[in-house]
Amino acid sequence: MRVRFVRDAEEKGYFDKALVGGANWIKNANIILLLLADMVAYKSPAERQFMPYLDAGFIGMAVYCACESLGVGCCFVNPNVLDTYEEDVSSRYNKLCGAIALGNYDKKPAKTPKRSDVFEDK
Repeated sequence: MRVRFVRDAEEKGYFDKALVGGANWIKNANIILLLLADMVAYKSPAERQFMPYLDAGFIGMAVYCACESLGVGCCFVNPNVLDTYEEDVSSRYNKLCGAIALGNYDKKPAKTPKRSDVFEDK
């Protein structure tokens, strides 16, 4: 799996239009992480259909956890590409497995309450 960082406004605009679920999330993000599968890494034909997406899911989950702990906003955008962009995206990026839009919150998120222990020694 490769991760490509996109900061360029023109390229963000391209993905804002191309990805079905990314409207405005992509365009307004400070940075986009493209999750791209390196298909050479998947040797077994049985793995090639699902394994890249599973790997992208684990990376996405790790990014989400890191962003949450740092107070950075993030949104996973599925890899569904509009038909008019499908051939172009495939030729440029091979196997796109998703994108993550990162940015700052418009306002500070509420503080997480202090955790209290559920179990007590009696």
